[in-house]
Amino acid sequence: MNKKVTILNDKHQRPPEFSAGSCTVTVYSLQPWWRVDLLAQYQISSVVITNRVDCCSQRIDGAEIRIGNSLENDGNNNPRCAVIKYTSDSSSYNFSCNMIGRYVNVIIPQNGTTLTLCEVEVYGVLGAISLQTDVALGKIATQSSSSYPMFLAPFAIDGNRDSNVYAMSCSYTDYYFKPWWRVDLLIEYQISSVVITNRGDCCPTRIDGAEIRIGNSLENNGNNNPRCAVITDIPAGSSSTFSCDMIGRYVNVVIPKNGAILTLCEVEIYGVPAVTKKINLRVKFHTSEDMIDSTTRHNVFQQFQMVSALKLYWTQEPELEHENKGFSDPSPVHYIQR
Repeated sequence: MNKKVTILNDKHQRPPEFSAGSCTVTVYSLQPWWRVDLLAQYQISSVVITNRVDCCSQRIDGAEIRIGNSLENDGNNNPRCAVIKYTSDSSSYNFSCNMIGRYVNVIIPQNGTTLTLCEVEVYGVLGAISLQTDVALGKIATQSSSSYPMFLAPFAIDGNRDSNVYAMSCSYTDYYFKPWWRVDLLIEYQISSVVITNRGDCCPTRIDGAEIRIGNSLENNGNNNPRCAVITDIPAGSSSTFSCDMIGRYVNVVIPKNGAILTLCEVEIYGVPAVTKKINLRVKFHTSEDMIDSTTRHNVFQQFQMVSALKLYWTQEPELEHENKGFSDPSPVHYIQR
């Protein structure tokens, strides 16, 4: 169960007025930052930031949340969870991270500004060891179109959440009919969640309405597989987590409308290899075919496969039973229940 592992405000409240005496503020400086040391590694699921509202609320625009174990550059070089995009609609911002680290930083990466935080909440569980990892790393990605070599599909699974599309770490399709992106995990996985990082430097609403689909079929390029989620909104430069609890080899992101561009700055897929059951089955059948011929054996086997929902494999070649009844005694058939 996730719990709140640190807070900025001792009263466990979120007063967004600086005059309440519950906010921190830096001096006007070069790339101002704030950091909390959790004293141990945590699996951090989310970070909630409460902004000042009585003055200067827009100052937080462009601030970055970074999480990791390094104190290089005061911790500001750790991997990025999200970029804060200022909005007047809310004083608190909730960012999904699903990252491991001891240090959580908030930094404004620009010269000459002030950082004010009225609350920082970090939610997670103690201990960095997890059975689930990002299984998309190093796998095979493709997409519906790609006219530019700096926006190729594999850039969305390079382990880098940089949301500037020109940093060569995002995938980007052409303006296309129902654009899609797909990763082949090479084997089936029990997928618990998918994390999507949206483009931060432009056009964040383009991803609205995109669907995450997971399964084993390549029909319609994998876009007919069961749906995990519909992306309603991901703020610019932010990462959102979608719970799936599904099994599949292929994970697709598709925008199901005509004339759109799909941009993904990172796709993380968390899960474990799917468990399969192996059982031996012995079958006796009558046939007039010559089972000594390998082609004939293959054709008979395919007939078995057509009437079975399972994947079948010979473990031994069929043998002829020496009886007057003329039955063929095939080998056991090894099948995998999925």
